[in-house]
Amino acid sequence: MSNRPKPRAFKEALRNAKLPERTVRICLRADLIAEHEKAERELNESRSQTLAQTLGTSAAEVKLARRVEELQAEMESESHTFTVRALPRAEYRALTRAHPPRDGEAADKSENVNLETYPDALIRACVVDPVLDEEDWEAFAEVMTSRTFDDLYLAALLVNRGEADVPFSQTASRVIRLSDGGHKRPEPTE
Repeated sequence: MSNRPKPRAFKEALRNAKLPERTVRICLRADLIAEHEKAERELNESRSQTLAQTLGTSAAEVKLARRVEELQAEMESESHTFTVRALPRAEYRALTRAHPPRDGEAADKSENVNLETYPDALIRACVVDPVLDEEDWEAFAEVMTSRTFDDLYLAALLVNRGEADVPFSQTASRVIRLSDGGHKRPEPTE
């Protein structure tokens, strides 16, 4: 028996097909990251000193731990999820053609695009949520770090050029195996 889908099943699947998407979580208050790192460092130092003296926790450690959690919550509230969606193939090809490699630029030649203009254009074309107007993009560019830019660019490249295979979650698989006591669940007919 063939594993090939029946023509009707494929046509129905095609009607339901969607372009690949990825999400990128971005904290717009990067200043909080340094505060968090400092608070966590202080907590770890305090914890090391306390453990050298006793196995308990001190009131100072609890206070520092609460500050770390407050900063994490504040960073989370200042974070936004950006959804990046692949472009239809013709649109993607048109975008790459609109940004040809510059003469004499080896990096451009290897990627076959102008790496000065293309990454921005690709990100803007692929970010579908939040919806940003020109003013929003300009304001975002003022607070966007190179890392944030790289994260968005990589997501845009991956949805357009990456594989579209069905992902496999090792974590989910491991959790299910552990919840089953490490044994395969019997089939309902067994």
